Amino acid sequence: MSKDSKYTTNIDGDVDKVINIDHPQRVFFGKKPVICPTCQNENEPHTQFCPECGTELLFTCPRCGDKTYLGANNCTGCGKSISKIKNDIRVAQSIRKGENKEVSYTFYTPSDTIVVREDLADDEYVVFSEGGITFYKDDIEDAVGNVFLTNRRIIILGSEAEKPRRYERNYSYPLNQISRFEIETKKYLLFRESFLEIIWDGKVRKFCLPEKVIKTWASAIYELQQNN
Repeated sequence: MSKDSKYTTNIDGDVDKVINIDHPQRVFFGKKPVICPTCQNENEPHTQFCPECGTELLFTCPRCGDKTYLGANNCTGCGKSISKIKNDIRVAQSIRKGENKEVSYTFYTPSDTIVVREDLADDEYVVFSEGGITFYKDDIEDAVGNVFLTNRRIIILGSEAEKPRRYERNYSYPLNQISRFEIETKKYLLFRESFLEIIWDGKVRKFCLPEKVIKTWASAIYELQQNN
């Protein structure tokens, strides 16, 4: 895997290097005019660069790696809301700047609101995150919640999988202790699920990720392991 490739995004003029990663990029254009964020010139929908100032009118989605024009409401590669992507980038940037040094997950019980938190180290930052995932221990459904990939580890924050979900779950897997990882796909009659399976301390742990992003996660874990 090339060390020279860069996985970047350019939204609202802010360039954020998320992770060094190889990813084939496809370019999608919409039908609405695109307003240049630099000079406010109105451009035709299929314009890749603003003819007035030269600003690129595309962004690279940090979730799936596809390029989409700035005027879109949703990424055409993974379908995620552009406003949600912008917010994810701002959160990642704030964590890197030290404004937020923890990750969290909130769930509700019949009698209480529980927040599961995990502190990040001073030099640790979130690379990717995904909500609404199911986590398995040795093929047994254990938790539902959020998964975070930082530059040092995989963090699972959630609640017990069985309803009512009364108890919190908090797991941390340092990347340098993961001996192997692979993508597993299960096909059913009407749908299929993709899992990222890791081997940690000789034990099997896996979590279900959207098919659109699972290869990006696997590539990022590989790159991070090489750099740790």
